[in-house]
Amino acid sequence: MQNKDPKITKAMVNREVVHAKTVVRSIFFALVGIAILVASFFWEQNTENMLVAVSGEVEFVEDTLFIPDNAYIVAEEGEIAELLTLEEKDGAYLISMENEGRIWGNFGNSFSLVNISVEGKLVVVPTFSYFDLEYKGGVVTLNSYMGNTYVGFLVGGFDQFEYMNEYSKSFGNIQLVPSGARVKIPLSRVDERISKLLPFKLIKEVGYSFISSKSYEDDFVRENLKKSFKFSEDLKEVKREDFYDSAPAGVSSALSDLLRENLIMFESKEEEFYMTKLDKHLYEAVSSYDSDVVKASLKAFSADYDKIPSDLVENGFGKQFVLRWLSDLVVFESVDSEYKVFESVLDNAVDLFELPYLLSVRLSRYNVGLYEEEDVDDIYRAYYKGIEKLFGYTDDVVQYKRFLSFYNQVLDMLLLQHSDIYTKEAFTMKRALENELYSLYYGGELKEEAKQSFVRRKIDFLKKLKRFFFEEEVGLSEARSVISILVEDLDDYMPTRTSENAVIGLFERELTDIGNFWGYINDIEYSKSSLYGSSHKERYAVYLEEKDQVLSILDVQRDVLGDVVQSMSPSEVALDIRAKLEGVGAKNVRVEMPASVTQRYIRVAAVLGGHVFDAEYDRDYGTVKNVYAYGSLLSGASVKLTALEEFLFGSLVDVVEDTNISIDEEASMETNAQKIAKSIIAKKLVEAGFGVDMEDVEVIDPVNAVYRVNDVLVEEEGEAVTISFDYLANEASVENLFILKEGEGVNISGEFPLDDLRRLVLSGKY
Repeated sequence: MQNKDPKITKAMVNREVVHAKTVVRSIFFALVGIAILVASFFWEQNTENMLVAVSGEVEFVEDTLFIPDNAYIVAEEGEIAELLTLEEKDGAYLISMENEGRIWGNFGNSFSLVNISVEGKLVVVPTFSYFDLEYKGGVVTLNSYMGNTYVGFLVGGFDQFEYMNEYSKSFGNIQLVPSGARVKIPLSRVDERISKLLPFKLIKEVGYSFISSKSYEDDFVRENLKKSFKFSEDLKEVKREDFYDSAPAGVSSALSDLLRENLIMFESKEEEFYMTKLDKHLYEAVSSYDSDVVKASLKAFSADYDKIPSDLVENGFGKQFVLRWLSDLVVFESVDSEYKVFESVLDNAVDLFELPYLLSVRLSRYNVGLYEEEDVDDIYRAYYKGIEKLFGYTDDVVQYKRFLSFYNQVLDMLLLQHSDIYTKEAFTMKRALENELYSLYYGGELKEEAKQSFVRRKIDFLKKLKRFFFEEEVGLSEARSVISILVEDLDDYMPTRTSENAVIGLFERELTDIGNFWGYINDIEYSKSSLYGSSHKERYAVYLEEKDQVLSILDVQRDVLGDVVQSMSPSEVALDIRAKLEGVGAKNVRVEMPASVTQRYIRVAAVLGGHVFDAEYDRDYGTVKNVYAYGSLLSGASVKLTALEEFLFGSLVDVVEDTNISIDEEASMETNAQKIAKSIIAKKLVEAGFGVDMEDVEVIDPVNAVYRVNDVLVEEEGEAVTISFDYLANEASVENLFILKEGEGVNISGEFPLDDLRRLVLSGKY
């Protein structure tokens, strides 16, 4: 049906359009308002939570525990209060994790003194770090994503009653977990034994390794890393606003300051005066973008700080003042302009705190730069310079050794993660730190263990260098210089000419192609020419294919060290092994001449405790394996030389235990050894088909394990033959055979396997 009034229709339509526009506009503004309201709510919630952490109060909020001084802990599941308990003691926070669960710790910007104990067996000590801590099935797993986190071990029934830092001597032992590292610790292993482990062995015990790439993809980790970095940025803005709000409106005159300084009569007023004065300088510096103003303000701060009366310093004024400012400034990284002010406050605090603590605080501000791989070479240099300033800072050898071990581990981790620092300068710094640490080990087994640890780490660096090089992250000149300095260091710790552990053999095993790699980077024709490929990987493949000579680590050493390295000759190697066996009482030692100086396993034979044995000597570890005596395999596993005599006696007694021979405790060792030997030989002959007992066996040559067997009857199908022969136990063979058959005797020359003797005799074909 048609509308008969078009005017009315148009008006109606116009009104409807206007109405629709109004509705849409209202809805739009309503949505905008709601969005603003929601955003404001979440911002306020976020800000509120952040301010809780900034405040001086502890607060449990659903899955999060807020700790004063910019720190918090988040539980993966459930209420945080159900997982953690907290005790505040003397300004520190002692947290217990007694139920299984997983937490994220954000202490990247916090001076809070926090210990997190698990089942009273280990204590996590965060120092400006982000970490993921899980306790499940009796195993503690800790991943340190940024900064240094420490794990202290409580042994011997020790109950924690106060805050303990990384240098606390109440810990049975302590392990550093630097940025990018993880540990996995079964609590069942935390006992008295762990307290005796040196840092080098403790690392192996706690399952120390790199954080896997898979761990970074974990939802719990990814979300908390994101939140932690945002939290830091928000803190910066809060602190900057506070600085601007607190900055002095005007500058007082030098005359008025002088008058006030000399007219102060009460200590409280004196504190207020100096606090106001020092605050003014720092607020001016931290709120200015003018470098000249910052420089002048910090200079004035240092000058006035030195004027603080000694009585105020002794009463703790200086320490309180410094901590207040450091707590505000610690949120800024080394790339922020406020860091200069932070450093100035630290520089003036050297007499107020332990030097390792101040160094830890200073270096913590480089954490973000390391995590994001920004200017890593500069950061590494800053790390070392800070450490170097503390060389010899204390006479407490235990603490000093721990300090150097921690930071040596930090530099190790940096070098294994960042290709930017594969330079001669970086490894020269590392050498200086290692030398300082090594000097604290005075000798014996501990010094050898330290030496071995350094050697193995340098092998790790060589492997990593090769990978970085072929990934085009390290250049030719850097690769040459780094290899050179590492080889020099290795020669210092395990010189080839005197090495008891055959460092050459170790290299051959661990670095099978380091010689070829060295040859390539020094061969300009291949390493720099695009004719052989567009990348080092391609050119190296061609180099290996076309080069006739295969280089070894020994060639690298000769190139790097020149005539300093005097490689042992094969005969010198044999003499060295002989001396070691004679050193444990072995006689009549025979050593197989090695085919080359790189040969790890060398055949040896000797008499020890009256027993003849042969074995393979392991040059790397100074042990023997595949130990044979009288033709019997006693051990395929390694046996220490110092334990070899006892091992031989015990093992051989076990071999003949079913023969009922008597071992006379008062008899000489040689006499008992002969009894055991004759019993073993008799047993072997019986197994070969001959009717023999030990009385039929005569010892001819105990050194070479030669025995005479007389008048043995051999029978088969009515045929009877009597034989006598010499048995060579080491070769399980027979010689000097005499056969008596039907009154006629025949001498047989030559050497025959024992297994063939019976068949040979009965065949009649001599």
